Amino acid sequence: MDYSELIKVRHSTRGFDGRLLTKEQLCELVTAGTLAPNACNMQSWHFYATCDKSRIEGLFPDVHGREWIKSAGAVIVVCTENGDLIDRFGDRAKSLFVIQDTAAAATQILLKAADMGMSGCFVGAFNEYECRRYFGIPDNRRPVIMLPIGYETVPIVPEKSRKPLDEVLTII
Repeated sequence: MDYSELIKVRHSTRGFDGRLLTKEQLCELVTAGTLAPNACNMQSWHFYATCDKSRIEGLFPDVHGREWIKSAGAVIVVCTENGDLIDRFGDRAKSLFVIQDTAAAATQILLKAADMGMSGCFVGAFNEYECRRYFGIPDNRRPVIMLPIGYETVPIVPEKSRKPLDEVLTII
């Protein structure tokens, strides 16, 4: 699928059919994430993932009532990682650059999922403390994005509702 088509068909999904992804598929998705643009090529991210059904179902209490996550085929947690980038640029890197990097990586993962015939959802509302505990995430990493990914129950490509370009673009 070419890129123009890919960005049109990629959409958020909250209805998965329960088929689990393989570890190979997880690795393919995360590899796409690691190819994302990032500040100074420092790659200040780390990924935690599971395709284990009981682990996925065990996440439910920590994701603010999003029961649909239980049927995902995998969950990937994208974390910032403190390190050279923060040492080099300080607070701006910690509050902005590493967050931007994880968002770019998550976008690449979701696009790759669409390319592989799957879909996912960008989830930011989850209990960070419980996520750390559940995945064993150390203090030098911060979970910022959770990506439930899988095969849709009813594959549809909804019409995207977007603001008109003249509302979101200023050319000077």
